[in-house]
Amino acid sequence: MVERFRLGGDDRKKLRLAIADFERRTSAEMKVSILNRAKGDPWEAAVGEFARLGLSKTKQRNAVLVCVMPRIRKVVVLGDEGIHNAVSDGTWDRIVELVLNEFRQGRYFDGLANAIREVGGLLATHFPHQADDVDEIPDDIVVGDDDTTDPPDAKT
Repeated sequence: MVERFRLGGDDRKKLRLAIADFERRTSAEMKVSILNRAKGDPWEAAVGEFARLGLSKTKQRNAVLVCVMPRIRKVVVLGDEGIHNAVSDGTWDRIVELVLNEFRQGRYFDGLANAIREVGGLLATHFPHQADDVDEIPDDIVVGDDDTTDPPDAKT
């Protein structure tokens, strides 16, 4: 992975469309966040981002965060408690490895798109789309220059 993770506007648009497709197949919610300045423990950074984005507020507690931390070369996939109870051990590790394999080859968009498709396929079984499903989380890609462990005015 590179020190500074960048996605072009077209890539962001295509990822938003991939998330929308994900949400047409499942009642689960998906968010992708890139924490350019994350440092320290990647799990703690992802948990903080999950909370900051309000992902635990979905009705079925079925949101998933794909959190990319280029500075420390880490990716964390984190599911809320409803999803965590439905997936087997090692599922998120397998998806992280899928993402990292693409990133190692410089294919950042492909890594994220594949993760969205994989998680969507998995969750469509456990959380099928419902006719009355409401999109609870915006489909935008969050790209931040600050991370949840730095004070808001910190610059590095």
